[in-house]
Amino acid sequence: MRARVAVCAVISILASFAAVPGRAQVAQEAQAGCGSAGGDARSCRGVYHLVELAGVLCRQAGGGRACANVDGRAIDKNLVRADEQSWLTRTLAAQRTLDDTEPLQEEQWSHTHNSFNAEAYRLTVYGLDPNQLYSITDQLRMGIRAIEIDIHWALEPDGTPAHQFKRVAVCHGDQIGLGVHLGCGLGDPTLTDRLVEVRDWLQDHPEEVVMIYLENQLENNRTAHIEARQQISSVLGDLVYRPPAGSGCATLPMDTSRADIRSAGKRVIITGNCGPGTWRDWVFDRGPRWIENGTDYGDDYPASCTAERAAKHYDRNWIRYWGDETGLSNGTGGGGDITVHDAQNMTRCGVNMIGLDNLRPFDPRLLAQIWSWAPNEPSPGAVCAYQTRGGSFRGGDCAQQRRFACRTGTDWVVTTQRGAWAQGPAACAAAGAHYDVPSGGWQNQLLITAKGSGEVWLDYAKRSGRWTPRVL
Repeated sequence: MRARVAVCAVISILASFAAVPGRAQVAQEAQAGCGSAGGDARSCRGVYHLVELAGVLCRQAGGGRACANVDGRAIDKNLVRADEQSWLTRTLAAQRTLDDTEPLQEEQWSHTHNSFNAEAYRLTVYGLDPNQLYSITDQLRMGIRAIEIDIHWALEPDGTPAHQFKRVAVCHGDQIGLGVHLGCGLGDPTLTDRLVEVRDWLQDHPEEVVMIYLENQLENNRTAHIEARQQISSVLGDLVYRPPAGSGCATLPMDTSRADIRSAGKRVIITGNCGPGTWRDWVFDRGPRWIENGTDYGDDYPASCTAERAAKHYDRNWIRYWGDETGLSNGTGGGGDITVHDAQNMTRCGVNMIGLDNLRPFDPRLLAQIWSWAPNEPSPGAVCAYQTRGGSFRGGDCAQQRRFACRTGTDWVVTTQRGAWAQGPAACAAAGAHYDVPSGGWQNQLLITAKGSGEVWLDYAKRSGRWTPRVL
């Protein structure tokens, strides 16, 4: 009881302190003070996380926007609504049309790390150290299409005696021994709780496809996998693009496209670790072609696409990076972040999934993943697209004279011939290639290199009110 009173007192003091107009964030001041006193970067970040905990508790206690002055964080539904209608989110959607028919191995999916561990939900033990502010629903509204959910076979107060009081729990924890999942407990949500959000959002967005990455800590227990599979089939059912029946632990189908999934009448693809029984009829194994790495703090992603792509064989592997900004990871010598610079370089080099922590409306790290249209493009009256000197797209007068972007296999050819946009198919055919438009960040980089200076027409145009790639 005394501990609860002490926590409430700390929240009250910090909320009052935060409400002072013009006051700097308490967390920033604490971290800066630590640095001035000679603390190392990781220790001082730990100080920040301690104050951040007070911000979490402040918001859970109903402190609202005043709590943002404690740690610089706020949950604002109005901002989510504005973001949903913004140029940023529209352009992320436009980019998905460009790689929609490419094989998964070539597609880029906007992604959050530990999407489920969000302050927006009721407080849990692990939720005291959240990876996210906003719910999975709001993350989807802000343009995220690949989410991560951790599932555990953990002791829970509502677990059944028949299962030794265990059930499938969604939590941010670690299995440190058989039956021991540190961080789980005290009424953690079920898998159904989080999957319902995906299903309900998809019902309102019939053209979208979502990837769910399940981090599986079910102890290879058959009963646990049956329970998790039942929740998947009950909530998502026919929406799931499933592995072929009887295929065993089928790996993520790298040659399948998002468009293929939609054409099959499906809307969700699930990947994770293989498991026993009928689990493998619903969940694709990540497989040996899945390569993932956490990042350190600061701009640590390599600047050279060529060296990075060669080292990890981007041309045949699925590449995932993530940043873990939690206090727990920092305190155990790990953790890291995806900076704006990292996100931009990862995008242009062709990383498939860039796992963001602490996603916010109008997040600059999502803005950095816009590799196509220039800001506020295309203009309302534009019909034909071209690549500028700097590599971004703009809409232009279709009659203007420009060279043409042509593709042959994985290579780009830029014609010496200039002409109006509609002359592209013939000009590219004469060069032994076909008129095309980049489908992702890496392809756009290759075209930038091929064209050198100047501008080139792209096979990308507005037809029936929609911008459509590869219109011949």
